[in-house]
Amino acid sequence: MKFKIKSQLLLTNIKRIIKISPSNPINEIHKNLKVEVETNKITFSSLNEKGFLNFFILTEEEKLEVYETGKFLINLKILYEIINKLKDEWILFEIKINSLVINNFDKDNNFTFKLNTLDINNFPNLDFNKSNNPITITKKIIEEINNQINFVINTNNSNNILRGINFSFSKDSLLITGTDRVSMAQKKFQIKNETFNQDITIPIFLLNDIEKIANDIDSNYYFYLNDDQTLIIEIDNFLFKGRLIEGQYPKIQNVIQQYLNSNNKEIIVINDLKTFLNTIELAVVLAKKEIIPLIQLLFDKTNKKIEIICISNNNSFGEVHEQFNNVTFLTKTAKQEEFITVNPTNNNIDGLQEQSSSLTILKQEQEDKFKIVFNYYLLTYALKTFIKCKQVTLNIISNYNCHTIITSEEEPTLTQLVLPIIKN
Repeated sequence: MKFKIKSQLLLTNIKRIIKISPSNPINEIHKNLKVEVETNKITFSSLNEKGFLNFFILTEEEKLEVYETGKFLINLKILYEIINKLKDEWILFEIKINSLVINNFDKDNNFTFKLNTLDINNFPNLDFNKSNNPITITKKIIEEINNQINFVINTNNSNNILRGINFSFSKDSLLITGTDRVSMAQKKFQIKNETFNQDITIPIFLLNDIEKIANDIDSNYYFYLNDDQTLIIEIDNFLFKGRLIEGQYPKIQNVIQQYLNSNNKEIIVINDLKTFLNTIELAVVLAKKEIIPLIQLLFDKTNKKIEIICISNNNSFGEVHEQFNNVTFLTKTAKQEEFITVNPTNNNIDGLQEQSSSLTILKQEQEDKFKIVFNYYLLTYALKTFIKCKQVTLNIISNYNCHTIITSEEEPTLTQLVLPIIKN
């Protein structure tokens, strides 16, 4: 085996693999890189606990020349550390008696590295056969999924199906859903799809790895769904392969429609989202060091304002009150003199559940005032997904314990659902 390659070309690609390489791998094979040299290309393969990665470099790029074919297995990080120290120059790789010899062509600054190769039979054969026509998903769609959906996924969720994002394909659309049973995000995209019409749930770990490697690659994503419930995603010269999560994803769309069809809800339009977010940020400035800052929103329809109060568990912080006036109240619910106590073990609708064991509406002071407490992070993350919008609408469903659905006419395909904190 013998080839020469420009060091920066090799380094650019190996850096991508390093980004998803486990720092303390349990299995030794996760430390290694398999290199297969063919006449027209070189293929590099690695794997971790989440999936397989394969990328190739073609000889037609004019920064690679192959003299002899072959293959070898090498420690990934050792190879990276060597290549990372080099300037942009031609380097020669050659196998000599079970050792990989690396040297350059600079007579004034010549170097030679001799590395022991590993037993290539210990590395599994990775099948990257693309068995059907792909679905094309643009980079813009992937970016919006990362920015507007991913944040709701809890990687420590005890329910395995909720550690992934659901992709529901139809002939002309793609519906993306994520939930952790406390919050929910959903967005619909228009795509061309003649390949398959079904739901798949992709592990968030796999999607995060792809984002780390391909975030600066300006290319479409191609999805290949195999019969063995594995998914191959192709981006430029990279191929990712991972196993899909089996099981039925919660039918969030049904829940949303049920809530929105409720006759007992408040519809509140935030007319200046950026100012509203800034007001919330100021209100929690004293509680930022807490694990979960809480904010109480007092909706005052008579005076057409929202009072924002930081709720802190630390008495030394004191209390912060802020006021937001650029708001429109479109409806009002019937007056409620009594409050309903919720039993969370019996309050689970298609996968959404309560966070504690008491009341959602803290106090219905009078017909035109009501208070709700939110987890600061859940509420602001959901609102920030609409950051390009001027206005957003809060649909507060009174008879469903103030589950809050956030929408915007400026971005009608995006929906966020946030459950309030239930407070004694």
